[in-house]
Amino acid sequence: MFCLNFLLFSSLYTLIVSQRDDTLIKNVILYEFDRVPYTNKTAKTVALEIQEVYGPEIISVRAVQTYWKKFRNDSFDLEDGRRSNTGIDTFTDEDLQDLLDENPWSTQDELAEKLGVAQSTISRRLHRMGKVMKANRWVPHELTEAQKLNRVTIAQSLLARYHRHNFLSDLIVADEKWIFFGSTRRQHAWVDKNQKAPKLPKPPTLTNQKSLLCSWFNQSQVVHWELLNSGETVNSDRYVQQLGRVQAAMESVTPKRRRRDLTLLHDNAKPHVSRVTRGWLQENGWEVLPHPAYSPDFNPVDFCFNR
Repeated sequence: MFCLNFLLFSSLYTLIVSQRDDTLIKNVILYEFDRVPYTNKTAKTVALEIQEVYGPEIISVRAVQTYWKKFRNDSFDLEDGRRSNTGIDTFTDEDLQDLLDENPWSTQDELAEKLGVAQSTISRRLHRMGKVMKANRWVPHELTEAQKLNRVTIAQSLLARYHRHNFLSDLIVADEKWIFFGSTRRQHAWVDKNQKAPKLPKPPTLTNQKSLLCSWFNQSQVVHWELLNSGETVNSDRYVQQLGRVQAAMESVTPKRRRRDLTLLHDNAKPHVSRVTRGWLQENGWEVLPHPAYSPDFNPVDFCFNR
C-alpha cells in the first residue's frame, strides 16, 4: 500500500514539473490533506517538501496554507480560477493598471480573479506600483464651463476688494448642514500616493432620520446656531427670523458696531436669495457678498462641513 501511494505521488509530481499544471498541484495538496490523520504533516511541511524536490517556484507556503484552510471549511472546489503557483507573475504592471483605469474601485479579490493570480500577489504588486486606496471625494455638483468662469470672476473681485480693505472683521458666514443619524459608506479607489481620490456626486441619503444645523460665524467665534427638529427645514420666513436673532447676537457681542457694518456670506439656496430675504437684508443694511453656484470652498463654514 505504501509503495502504491508513493508511486501515485511521484507520478503526480512528474506531471506537475513537466506541465506546470495548476490543477495537478491542487490535487496533490488535497491528497496530502487527506493523509494528515496518518502523516501528521502541516501545510508548511508539505509546501517545503514540494519546494525541496521541485524548486521554490512551484508553490508557496502561504498558498498551501490557504488551500488547507479552505479544505477545513469543507470547500474542496479546485476549479476556482486562481493560480496557486504565486511565485510566478503572469501579468505586467500595464495589465494591472488597465484594470484600475477601467474600474479604480475594484477590490484585490476582484483583480486577482480577473488576472488569474492570488490576492496576495495583487497586494504585493499594488504596493510595488505605489498604489494606495483612498476614499472618493463627494462633490455636490459637477460645474459647467460657465460656472467655472463665474467662480474665477468672483474670486478675483473678492481678492481685489480684500487688498483695498480688510473686510473679514465685518464678515458673517452662514450655512445649513443636514446631520444624519446614520452613515453612507464611501467607495475606495486605487490611486497613486500623490494622486487625489476620484470625485463622485454625493448619493442620496439612506435614512429619513436627520436634523438641520444652522450656524453663523465671524472670524473669531460662533455667533449663533440652531438645530432644528427632525424633518424641519428652512424657508424664507424662518431664515429672516434667524437673521434677526443673529443680528441681536452680534449687537450683544460688539455693542458699538453699527448694523450697516455687517457683511453676510451665504450660498444661493432659495431661502437665502428669495424676495423676502433680500428685502429684509436691504432694510437692515446688510451687505451680501457674491457666492458662485455649487462652490462650498468659497464659504469657510461650508468647507468645514464638507470635510
